[in-house]
Amino acid sequence: MAEIKLFGYTNKLSVKPGENIDFHVSADGTNSADAQLVRIIHGDEHPNGPGYMDEEIESDLNGKWDVKKQFTQLGSFLRVNDPNNLLAIDGDFTIFGYINPSTPHTGAHQWLFCRWDNKTNKGYGIGINKDGYLELVVGDGKEVDYLVSELPLVKKVWYFVGATFNYKTGEATLYQEGVVNRYNSLLGKVVPYDYRSHTKTTFRFKQVNDSQTPFIIAGAIDDHELRGKFVSGTYAGKIDRHGVCNKVLSKEELDKICSGEFPDKNSLVAYWDTTEGHTENGIGNDVIDVGPNKLNSTGFNHPVRCMTGWNWSGKNDCFRLSPKEYGGIDFHPDAITDAGWDVAKTFTLPEDLKSGVDNAKRESTYFWIWYPSIRNELNKHLVFNDRNNNNRISFDALLINRRFSSYIYKYDNIYGDRTIRDYIRQRQGEDKFQYQLRLIMESERIKKEILDFEVDMWGY
Repeated sequence: MAEIKLFGYTNKLSVKPGENIDFHVSADGTNSADAQLVRIIHGDEHPNGPGYMDEEIESDLNGKWDVKKQFTQLGSFLRVNDPNNLLAIDGDFTIFGYINPSTPHTGAHQWLFCRWDNKTNKGYGIGINKDGYLELVVGDGKEVDYLVSELPLVKKVWYFVGATFNYKTGEATLYQEGVVNRYNSLLGKVVPYDYRSHTKTTFRFKQVNDSQTPFIIAGAIDDHELRGKFVSGTYAGKIDRHGVCNKVLSKEELDKICSGEFPDKNSLVAYWDTTEGHTENGIGNDVIDVGPNKLNSTGFNHPVRCMTGWNWSGKNDCFRLSPKEYGGIDFHPDAITDAGWDVAKTFTLPEDLKSGVDNAKRESTYFWIWYPSIRNELNKHLVFNDRNNNNRISFDALLINRRFSSYIYKYDNIYGDRTIRDYIRQRQGEDKFQYQLRLIMESERIKKEILDFEVDMWGY
């Protein structure tokens, strides 16, 4: 008999009587499951305690549920909103952007910028191959051509990368330059390391674009007979300003973009300025295309915005002080904000239902919240400051910049609430000034001990 596995979550962490709550359930090995609403009396299963205790509650929720296997999209990425398929380029193209890979040598392919279908092998794009090298890929659905860089990518180092393809001649080039300063990368400019790679070849095949394939940043579209369309080959690392042109840019033109100049507007299909989109409520999931076609991209699983970018000078430690230096978007292949499962059951809590109920009968449920996933919400709410109404900051800024403090009301010890004077007495022959100094020194010692303890707890 196959092992049965059940997983589930609710759309709310808490709910009041009269409100609705949705249950999202995935089942492996069965299409039905028994449910019972219970009230937790004691949830600690420690052997020295009373053990787990609950009370069954009569409810419409009880009984058999229809369940099914559901799939989860892991990894953060950007999907371009391109209703007119302007990025389905059937001709010359250039792709470019700044990247800072966290783990280029994972043994798995990671896509950077592409309009590629992993199932049909149609489209074009650049990514990082299994061996950690930059790679340009072009496919027509039957055959695939590759161009690989000469040098592997180094983790946590900023690069400017680009790829060009001449549709008529088949000539393909791959451009890789390190954009390293003293602050922005794991390795500084003083490290004698060669980041540069310029390669070219002639492809035998030309790209064929499927009209249903989206342009993805930090991943590529894939298909499975059970789960359908999803994104695979997700990228680990940061990406800064990036774009696509419908002509072959020369090395000189790519050099200018690499140095920070704006791309040629006449050939620009899209240019996503990752430093744009800041509002008084922070910055959201939409990455703005400042090119002529306004092909904005939308983040999934909350790519982390306002991270240090390729041009970070190290002078400002907050994106509000120098937003153009904080264009980095951090992507994680294991990121998730919502599984996106279908609802298995919706339940309306009765008005007379007492508190202290739980839908998990056998064991307590623990959960954690990934901080980058809630930064957008934390940024919407301001911290109350009763001392300076003009210096308003969000909860996100408060936590990121560690602008929080505390007051110590008591210092617990085995002696209870004794004062310092209770155990530090004035010595014989000691004047008042010396005695007061010893009291102050002991007070400062206690405060330092508590402060060190607090710093150790918050340090990461």
